Amino acid sequence: TQVYDTRIMQKEIDYIKTLIAIPDFATAEALASDEYEELMLSIESMEETIAAEDGTYDTESDAIEALEGLWASADAFLSIEAPSLNEQLEYIDFATYATKVQTQNISFGAISLEGGARWRHSADNDPIIYTSIQKSQGFGEHTIRVSNKNFPAGKYFFSGEIAFANCPSNAWTFTYETAGEGAQVFIGENKYDLPALQASTEYSRFYFIGEITGDNTLNVGVTVPAVASADNTRGTAWFFTNFTVRGFGDPIEKAQRKAAVDAFLGQWNPLVSARNAVLAEKATPNPELPWGRDTLNQVIYYPSDPTAEPRYDCEQVYQDVIDAGWVDPVTNEVAGKDVVSNDELNTWGERNGIGMSAVRGFQGTLNYLNAQNQKIADLKAAIADAEATRDDPMNANGDKATYQTAINAAQGELNDIIATTSDEKKDADIARIDDELTALAEAKEVFLESAEIPDVVNIDFSKGWTTITDPEDPETVTAYEIQGDAGKMTFANVSAVGPDNTVAGTYYQLGYNGTLEDVLRVGNTEAVVDFSGSVPTDDEVLRVEFDLYVGNLSGRNVTINLRNEAGTTLAGFSMNRYNGSVSYNHFNNASGSWNDMTSSGNGGDGLNLLAYVTGVGSSSASNAAICVESNKSHFTLILDYKAESLIGSVTNGKNGTCNGAAMPMLNVSSDTSIEDNKVVKFILGSNYNNNDRRCWFDNLVIKKYPSDAPGSAWTVIDAPTSSTAATPVAYYTISGAQTTANQPGIVIVKYNDGSAKKIYNNK
Repeated sequence: TQVYDTRIMQKEIDYIKTLIAIPDFATAEALASDEYEELMLSIESMEETIAAEDGTYDTESDAIEALEGLWASADAFLSIEAPSLNEQLEYIDFATYATKVQTQNISFGAISLEGGARWRHSADNDPIIYTSIQKSQGFGEHTIRVSNKNFPAGKYFFSGEIAFANCPSNAWTFTYETAGEGAQVFIGENKYDLPALQASTEYSRFYFIGEITGDNTLNVGVTVPAVASADNTRGTAWFFTNFTVRGFGDPIEKAQRKAAVDAFLGQWNPLVSARNAVLAEKATPNPELPWGRDTLNQVIYYPSDPTAEPRYDCEQVYQDVIDAGWVDPVTNEVAGKDVVSNDELNTWGERNGIGMSAVRGFQGTLNYLNAQNQKIADLKAAIADAEATRDDPMNANGDKATYQTAINAAQGELNDIIATTSDEKKDADIARIDDELTALAEAKEVFLESAEIPDVVNIDFSKGWTTITDPEDPETVTAYEIQGDAGKMTFANVSAVGPDNTVAGTYYQLGYNGTLEDVLRVGNTEAVVDFSGSVPTDDEVLRVEFDLYVGNLSGRNVTINLRNEAGTTLAGFSMNRYNGSVSYNHFNNASGSWNDMTSSGNGGDGLNLLAYVTGVGSSSASNAAICVESNKSHFTLILDYKAESLIGSVTNGKNGTCNGAAMPMLNVSSDTSIEDNKVVKFILGSNYNNNDRRCWFDNLVIKKYPSDAPGSAWTVIDAPTSSTAATPVAYYTISGAQTTANQPGIVIVKYNDGSAKKIYNNK
């Protein structure tokens, strides 16, 4: 019959005696406590029972139950000076780790496993974490760390159990040949060298008391040394269990106090900022906020609805906090934050609530003021939108003179309202603003109609296939075409073109599954759009837009190429969603060279296509997952021949928009002049070779319009068009406020003929 070895119990008793004898625990107050008396009686009774050998502890379960009771008494005594912090330190029991943690660096709650070692948690509910280094790996030192930023500086007790073994052949094979040396326990910056541990399955206890200063962060743990890679005989393994952290001086209370103070400051600092914003608005009124300024003196609105019943006078709340001495009004430091008692913590909570109300009050005041003047902001925004529309290079051919008249009229009304309005005139002035908003909207519509640029190419694939036959042999099909509203797409390889949406295979088809009827399924040859009759000039921009649903066929690419009359590809990209590769991407490729693979995403330093052309999420996704709106990517490719630059951007339904920077047009080795870069062909193609998982293409639009690059014949602001010399009558800042002729920076000059011009004063 197996009998429990009571020497194990005596070893636990001796360890408890060691702890309660430590001067930091054995204070006069603690030794005079009921907890101490109860603990000593328990120890005395247990030792007498062990000595009697009367069979009380023959059964292991009985002995363990007795020890648990003894440790509960010991914990009660030790907690008089240093309560356990384990409940506040997540995962310190180790058993809550995930199964088989195996990593080099990881954090779970308060526990961090650091260094080059392989950390392992052997099984669920196993309260042991160990690290093992194979003999050939030569990792640096590694650390198991317990930390919590909420616990303040002070004195801490850290204890645990540790064992050591060798692992000469691999990370999970252990031998017991040598001693483990060089391990250190640390608390804050204080370190304690552990004695050498003989390799054994037996655990040794350690404890260490140390100070943490300065950063108010609990930081304790064990660091074990590196294994030299030259040591081809023995690796190491270190095992840890039963960690306990105690804090002297009630760090839990200090942490609660710190949290309360931090919460108050979290409201106080925004309150100060919001109040300062109100004071600044009162001291220096914004001329664009003329209505409802008396509300700045009412700072009582709560919460965001200015019409709600007010709860606090926010200015009074601010003054009450200062008068009570809670905060230094100069430094915003909380007074007495290190001496506030537990009884006062509820008071701090009340302060937080009042502070939050005051923050919302001050912020609500400004929000209310802005809301009162929203119509002015609306007209200002509409004028800015009109100017941006006027200056858009795509609208260069529009009737700017007529549009400018409407803009000038709106700006004049806005300036006059800002200068002359009052709360009494508010309703009438809002009516004037509404009239100008309507006039600007109508003027924009007329201007855009006048500025409409004819499409060079516009194909939405709604017109279906046209069969092209040999004029001399009508039975011979030479090509297929899809006509657009402007331009057409031609499929030269007739054997690769399916004439309807029912034929399977590797060729081009129209539609998908009866749900998307007008999309083009990309086949395994080139589809060509030739617009040689619209060659861009040296002062023009060529803008190419299209939609692409990118599929996932393994080892195959879809390509977009822009070519000149000679058939040379000047720009484009080739990509494969299956394995995340880009064969080439000349758009927004900073090196300007083909096949630039030097940067993340295989796209050079410019536009990383793969970062945005996604949405399917699986290399084996079906067409049903590919041909959906969330996986559609809209491309915009711009060739600016005046600026000699390429720009590419892509918007994906799932990932948003990636706007690339302008890249030089002439960096490709095959380019010799800007004339050689005149794109006149758009090529869509792929090398797909089976029936499934491919791309769909739609909505190809190509436009030409004047460049607004420096030196272009078209300028943003035209000179006055009067046949006689125009005379300046007023000057305005870029925001619309009236100013003087010598205002530094950009100034808008209004002339007596109704025209306007931007000038730059370098003063």
